Amino acid sequence: MAPIENKCHLGLRDTPELLFSMPNGPNANVVVSSIAAFEEQMIQHGMEGVFHVVAADGTITYMLQEPGRCTSSAIDLWCVDLLTTGVIQAPPTATCTGGMLGTPTCHLPCKYDRINMLWSGEALLNSCTDALKQDLKLTVDPDNHFDPKLLMSVFTKIYHPSQSKIESLKEKLKKLSV
Repeated sequence: MAPIENKCHLGLRDTPELLFSMPNGPNANVVVSSIAAFEEQMIQHGMEGVFHVVAADGTITYMLQEPGRCTSSAIDLWCVDLLTTGVIQAPPTATCTGGMLGTPTCHLPCKYDRINMLWSGEALLNSCTDALKQDLKLTVDPDNHFDPKLLMSVFTKIYHPSQSKIESLKEKLKKLSV
């Protein structure tokens, strides 16, 4: 599996103009293109599944297309489900906790999900500029150096909407009629 692992770890290194960077970095204005390129890379290598966050109610949020809908707490729960508890099948009829593992409503944890999380984490680090990569290594707990937690950290670091922009968008929403 070593040759496959090496290919999966590459990330966006071959396209330096699309690397994720700090807000003041050279690629700060290409975040959307970077996310799209990273998504394509994950799909090509079969690792996009760990970014489909399944909530307890069965709803699915795809982090790479709906990053604004993700929260750190939802990502934390998703990682626990993927690695330990088991993933709820949609639509859920029961939770996976309390001895429900292996029931028709809950998938057992899969060793390949763990591998995908670790490998996609490496790919994400290799999709960052050196400055962002170093910052992530210093500020993110090493136990969280796997996706999707690492991706959430990247989103948090590279996107800081201004309060005035948020207020402006809220006002536009209030003026809309249904």
